[in-house]
Amino acid sequence: MSTPMEKIFSHLFRSHRNRKNQSFHYFYLINEDEINRLQFQHYVYQQVWGSNFSAPVTELLKTDGTRILDVG
Repeated sequence: MSTPMEKIFSHLFRSHRNRKNQSFHYFYLINEDEINRLQFQHYVYQQVWGSNFSAPVTELLKTDGTRILDVG
């Protein structure tokens, strides 16, 4: 018999098994609630920073060949 925690983790990992990229690990469920949470988080950051970026990259993005590494 499974413990409640085992059932939760089983559900978490089962929900990610149908992905095309099996090497990608994401702890949170990918469902409408999580998508809405991420969209709201993005909106809050936009309002706080006044743009899509928290680093001074706006001018760099106008330059050909500029590459940005997003680690967050």
